[in-house]
Amino acid sequence: MSLLKFKKIKIETYKPGKSKVFRLKNIIKLSANESALGVSNKVQKEINKKIKLFAYPDSKSKDLRKSISKKFKCKFDNIICGAGSDEIIQIICTLFLKPKDEVIVPQYSFLMYRIYSKIAGAKVVFSKEKNFKISIDEILKKVSKKTKIVFLANPNNPTGTYLKKKELIILRKKLRSNILLVVDDAYVEYMRNKDYESGLKLFKNKSNVIILRTFSKIYGLASLRIGWGYGPKNIIDAMNKIKPPFNVNAVAQSAAVVALNDKKFISKSIKHNLFWAKKFKKIFENYSIKSNEVSANFLLLNFDNCKFSASYIKKKLENNGIILRGMKSYNIKNALRLTIGNSNANNKVVNNFKKIFR
Repeated sequence: MSLLKFKKIKIETYKPGKSKVFRLKNIIKLSANESALGVSNKVQKEINKKIKLFAYPDSKSKDLRKSISKKFKCKFDNIICGAGSDEIIQIICTLFLKPKDEVIVPQYSFLMYRIYSKIAGAKVVFSKEKNFKISIDEILKKVSKKTKIVFLANPNNPTGTYLKKKELIILRKKLRSNILLVVDDAYVEYMRNKDYESGLKLFKNKSNVIILRTFSKIYGLASLRIGWGYGPKNIIDAMNKIKPPFNVNAVAQSAAVVALNDKKFISKSIKHNLFWAKKFKKIFENYSIKSNEVSANFLLLNFDNCKFSASYIKKKLENNGIILRGMKSYNIKNALRLTIGNSNANNKVVNNFKKIFR
């Protein structure tokens, strides 16, 4: 028996979207909110270029930060890059939290907020949602003297609902000024709703807000693990001091610069997503399956009024090589999350639903 002692952290480990079905090949994976159209051809060419594998990458991601600064009209020094936005969340928790601090997260929200908060020793407090939508009133009810951070994604994963521009502004005004608000803009590019505004546009100059962005979704760079954060310079400087020195690899940095500037691919992805999300929503309504308003690149399917249960549908689809995300880890009953895939994958989903309900 080893005498070495280490922390016992009570957390449920993050479980990625299922990607395999026993004995089946050519799986259609619609469980991880990945890019429907893959990656742009320009990015593919960039990745195929000769990268100096023996050399360390730029530890400060300067070229990428310059591209981000130019595209989003924001300050270069206020940007931090990470190995996915996950790493930015981890750095925030490391910097701000100590044992017995409290963090507020909506009850159905991205699992990494609660995981990294607990690893830092903080208590995670869940605010209730109303009809699977984040409630600013419920968040404010949970605020105590110990509250240090409020995490939220807008639009929210896995529910697909979102806070309106006015609601976000009111939340920041009503929270104590010494509580950090972290707004995760992971799905911002897909949003075409008039009453929505990104966290970056709303809080670019705030001293107590950090914005998260990712290259894993619309840009299709999930396997390269690249994301970024934007916040007050004094906080970003402190985060840079504790981040790993070469946290973003050279391929990811180069690919992200090209991906940011490929307007045609981004536009094509947005149109594809909007078309299929609307089409899916109409089709599912015919089967009494409720879903959120069209927002991000996924739909949360609720089977409460449907003649079949979510688990039944999930098994039927998996038997035919189509994987949707079960909602057990999010504690949402009788629901599945469907990522909008490419046209071939989406047509197979439609045909399989027709067969099941026939």
